[in-house]
Amino acid sequence: MRRKIFICFFVVLLMTTLVVPAFATTSGGSGSSYISPAVVISNVKLLNGSYSGSVVDWPNNYASTDGQFVVGSYGNLCAFESGINGDYFDTTIFPGSASSIQLNIADLFWTEDLRFSVDDDGYESAFITSVSVSGNIITVNEASGEFCTYTSYFSSNIAVNTYSCNLANAVRTAVGEIEAFGDMVWLQNVSITIKYYAETIDSPVRLHFSVS
Repeated sequence: MRRKIFICFFVVLLMTTLVVPAFATTSGGSGSSYISPAVVISNVKLLNGSYSGSVVDWPNNYASTDGQFVVGSYGNLCAFESGINGDYFDTTIFPGSASSIQLNIADLFWTEDLRFSVDDDGYESAFITSVSVSGNIITVNEASGEFCTYTSYFSSNIAVNTYSCNLANAVRTAVGEIEAFGDMVWLQNVSITIKYYAETIDSPVRLHFSVS
């Protein structure tokens, strides 16, 4: 039990260290505080549509605490609106003609209080049909004074059929009981595939992601 508590403390300490604001100083003042979301999305891949196979960098992996919402566009592929909303990183993607996208995450540390979700931003523009999650479970166990690393694979397909999905719960469902895997556990090369369809042809699809 003490080992479990220590590992939980170590992981929390590691995560808080990763998101501790870094200060960018300037000659004109004290600078701004920069923070990162609990889930750092490497990129998003369009799985079908006019630009099927295109990969676009995720635009909202760090932000200034006093920053503004920004709008960006990758030509006709897709467009983003991103920024901080209170305690959350809010990112809205307009994926063009694609009806399925894939989020790719290099490393993911799951915690009980993680908030990670997708919805249609209240516009009822995208009806989410399913979410598929896959990736590798990395476990570190101590044996005879040595630490050994093991890798196993997980995957799951979840029917959604509504306008929103709790992605943190989807990951947890796909992995199962994380505590049973070892002394320290994290996830690598996680892919989250979201399938949806446009409710109306007159309104562009909006997929709104919120990360604590």
